[in-house]
Amino acid sequence: AVFYFLLFGGGIGAAIFGFVAYQGVLPSIEYNNQNFLFNAVPQAVKQQVRTAVEGMAEPVATALAGALLLLINLYFQSVRVAIIGFVLAGAYLGVAVLLRNAYLPSLVQNLRRGWLDLSRPAAEALAGLGPREQARLREVASEGVGDLAQCALRILSINDPEAGFDVTLDYLKRMPEDRISETRGFVEALLQRAGPDATRAFLDWVDHGSESLGARFLEEMGGYGLIMPAEVKGLVNSDNPAEVAASVVVLWRSWDPRDRLLAAEGLVRLLDGDEHQVVAGLRTVGRLKDETLARFAAFHLRAKVAAVRREALTALRNIVTSDSASLVPDILDTLAVVDERGCYDGLETLGRIADPTCIVRLLELSVEFSPPVRRSVLRVLERMGLRGVPASVAVFTDPRHACAARAIAARFLGSAAVPQLEASWSAVIDREVERAYQFRSFHQVLTKVSDPTSGIRILRRFYRDTQDRVVDFILEVLHIAGRLPSFEMLSSSLRSDLPKERANALETVEQGVPRSLFKRLRPLLVDPGGVDESPEEADGRTLTVDGILEIALQSPFASEAAAAADASWIDDNPEILRKLRGRLPDLRGEMYRKTVVTLAAEGQHGMTPVDIMDVLAEAAFFGGLRVDDLQEISVRAEVRHLGPGERLFERGDPAERSFVVAAGTAHRDGETVGVGALLGGEALGISAAYRVDVVSGGMTVVCVPASPIMELATVSSSLGIELVRHAAGAYGVRAL
Repeated sequence: AVFYFLLFGGGIGAAIFGFVAYQGVLPSIEYNNQNFLFNAVPQAVKQQVRTAVEGMAEPVATALAGALLLLINLYFQSVRVAIIGFVLAGAYLGVAVLLRNAYLPSLVQNLRRGWLDLSRPAAEALAGLGPREQARLREVASEGVGDLAQCALRILSINDPEAGFDVTLDYLKRMPEDRISETRGFVEALLQRAGPDATRAFLDWVDHGSESLGARFLEEMGGYGLIMPAEVKGLVNSDNPAEVAASVVVLWRSWDPRDRLLAAEGLVRLLDGDEHQVVAGLRTVGRLKDETLARFAAFHLRAKVAAVRREALTALRNIVTSDSASLVPDILDTLAVVDERGCYDGLETLGRIADPTCIVRLLELSVEFSPPVRRSVLRVLERMGLRGVPASVAVFTDPRHACAARAIAARFLGSAAVPQLEASWSAVIDREVERAYQFRSFHQVLTKVSDPTSGIRILRRFYRDTQDRVVDFILEVLHIAGRLPSFEMLSSSLRSDLPKERANALETVEQGVPRSLFKRLRPLLVDPGGVDESPEEADGRTLTVDGILEIALQSPFASEAAAAADASWIDDNPEILRKLRGRLPDLRGEMYRKTVVTLAAEGQHGMTPVDIMDVLAEAAFFGGLRVDDLQEISVRAEVRHLGPGERLFERGDPAERSFVVAAGTAHRDGETVGVGALLGGEALGISAAYRVDVVSGGMTVVCVPASPIMELATVSSSLGIELVRHAAGAYGVRAL
């Protein structure tokens, strides 16, 4: 702008404008922009570079520019000076455009250096601690026997193996016998790093400890071959399962065939015994690390006792090989019913087998896993390498699979088979955009229903939520394909209450994707609940409610099909019942099955899981949940009928359940509340006891246990966020 005035105006006016621009506008705008430029400089030299640039380079550049202007002014007219300024500014702009391509990667790399990089090896990331930090680690390791103490021991052993060895021996002495197996990992790591003197000291300690530290100690040390068979042979016929297990572990490795025979007989007795004996026998199988015993462990994957199933998975994790592919179906079935710890064991087992036939089923199961477990699913696929590419491509390109499963497949392809991802992502995005608009149209048509049933209302929520989920999936695929930065950041920014943040996110998408794709995405990003003038089916026919229900009944998603079944039900109509039963083999889970069974047995008068979802959706807290979360809660909820005057709970009772009024009224500390009222909200992470008295006025309530909700919150981030918001509101924290 200064050169423009100088070129066409000249004189005192141009000089004054240049002074104001340089001394006023430049510090207020340009200097602030320089903060962003310096953010891309490596953190280690950022301070030095900024000092040199601002303290030396800029003053010198200003002085040189003034001197050059004085010299040039002696030989050139002001017009030529302005032209030279324009040329130099254009060259500077060209250099800036070229450097712009390297700005984002440099900025991201700089940010990563400031984070805890979990991809770095532990020995590299945790080494180099000073004396004060090591002293603190010794203090923490000496205070307890939990996970924190074990973590301190691991880090101390990396930085000072000798000190770590001494502290570990003290730690093992304090460890309760039933938890001695938890030390297995870091004891192995310690022995690998220990020198000859430390190893000899450890062996001496084992010799003394074998007489006083119990059967579990013998079992663990016997697994390393540190216990002699003669020391434990008398325990093989003991009534204590732990002592029998210890003797089996030691005798199994004996050179004497008679000892091995005793070990085999003891193992059979354990596996044929009661629950405690079976758990000890399975633990022993895992310690023996003999793949031929895998069938014995796999048989117990179908046990009714959760502890037995979990121990069977743990045993398999230690003994399977690539030749154990026949066990994959049993392991996958068990993954659907075990807790998170069992999931990790099962996934590690599948990773060691590395059989690609498990991929489709594993990705289907991953929808029910927590985010950390899903990352473990991705690592299982990565261990399979190129053999897992065909199945991953099939899942990624098939819209019948959930978006979460397809996203894991896409991430695997992005690291293992980039050409396959590049060849397929564009078509996947096009199809997903069409699906998003289809769900948008379905929601619009169902919204116009004047007297909707519970099935219609749940379908409306399903299509609204699914449209948002599909848009998130599109952003994630574009991120994996390298077209967009972090999709989590974009997704949250697009839903922000701040217009500037939404605009910045929208501009980021616009710059990262082709123009034609952005024009199709923009309405979904800017106005997700927008209205189309005339919703139509793919063949051009006008959408109707009946047409949507027919499509929904064929859905691969249980909540959509169940809601459509509920909305389509007509009492005493065998044709409808036959149609609904025909979908039972195709849909996994309890949602659809319970809905059809209830409709067949009780008709419209029964309360299906869809009706329960509809009741919950009208209440505080539950109304903010997604359909997927409501589905998981509804199949765990119960319906209770209370007559007038019956007490639901009293002040001070343990807050173990929440209730939503489905019909009738209740009296809450004298206040009458009706349908949709949330009772016992204290159970949602607010208080351990109820704070009010609730008496029935004649009502039906949906009872939701608190523990399943807390478990689901570890899997569903949206449910976890709503729990935090609910608790914050109860304590008057408005910021959440």
